[in-house]
Amino acid sequence: MWNGKTLAIDLRKRKIVERWSNGGKGSRGIALDENRGFLFAGCDEGRLSVLDVKTDKLLSEASSGSVVDVIAYNQTCTRLVCQALKARPSRL
Repeated sequence: MWNGKTLAIDLRKRKIVERWSNGGKGSRGIALDENRGFLFAGCDEGRLSVLDVKTDKLLSEASSGSVVDVIAYNQTCTRLVCQALKARPSRL
């Protein structure tokens, strides 16, 4: 289920309501920009992907060189921060 996919789950109904292809082999941390409809997804192989939740298109990606598992997004200043072990700097 986590292989290359990010899921949205309706907690009341306990059902998967959306699936997005994130391009990663082992999905990890996620964050959402609700205003723009951007989903940020991290993965085992060090990739951070930006997806459009309406079209399921991959908009951009960057590589940190290590597992990306913690993602924080500030919607007010549109700043994304991700943590990865042994990371190398990259811009998205």
